[in-house]
Amino acid sequence: MKEPAVISVITQISDDSLAPLDAVAGDRLQLLVFGATSCGPCKAMAPVIEEIANVYAQDVAVAKIDIEQSPEIASAFQVRGVPTLLLRREQELDRQTVRSRETPELVLGVRVDQLPSGEVGPEPALVVPP
Repeated sequence: MKEPAVISVITQISDDSLAPLDAVAGDRLQLLVFGATSCGPCKAMAPVIEEIANVYAQDVAVAKIDIEQSPEIASAFQVRGVPTLLLRREQELDRQTVRSRETPELVLGVRVDQLPSGEVGPEPALVVPP
């Protein structure tokens, strides 16, 4: 039997509570994307975040958090710069990275075939083109 489709949605967090994300995430991996409206690298990363939300919707719940609108969440996760990406599983921090342009696999730190199993693999090495 086919599993029900998960609609790709990026949850916008505009206060100091992750309750809206927790409510829609279920047991999926959570990708918290901390940014700011004036952040150039955050805007450059937006297409990768959109791709993750669309392609991996069955396995990953994505939330964008503006650090100016949600300073308490940013402080709680010790966000020092943007963009900062956090992976959470069952409300526990799994991985944190500060990056600007990457592939979804590098952002998530997993291989696509590992997502449904719930296992996060080792973080891939960042390859910088010559």
